[in-house]
Amino acid sequence: MGKSYYVYVWYRKTDGNPFYVGKGTGNRCYLLHNRNNYFMNVYRKHGAVVKIVQNRLTEDDALKLERELIMEYRGLYEMTNLTDGGEGVSGMSHSEETKELLSKLSRRQWSNPEIRMKLVESRRRTHRNPEFR
Repeated sequence: MGKSYYVYVWYRKTDGNPFYVGKGTGNRCYLLHNRNNYFMNVYRKHGAVVKIVQNRLTEDDALKLERELIMEYRGLYEMTNLTDGGEGVSGMSHSEETKELLSKLSRRQWSNPEIRMKLVESRRRTHRNPEFR
């Protein structure tokens, strides 16, 4: 059997209402980085708990359940999901050509002193955050 996936839901602590549905592997459901601004605003304002609603799923089954829950909850609650779900890109890898292009763009950014300072300061703020680490 391939990689095992799960579907999780974040709930507001203040009223117990769901506000985000996702699919993941490993400890993705507990991580706060790479969350959208709407998610983070609700998280900061209301606090939250996360629950895995179903695990040991294939990726296709997890994407299907994610879509179904988002559609169901959207009609009842204020959700922070930006899409209808099911757009997962697990296992995507860039071509060698794309990797080279991204590398050139990155080198160009880092060679500009003004942009370099902004990148360094952004990383300092992020990496000092215990939740990010």
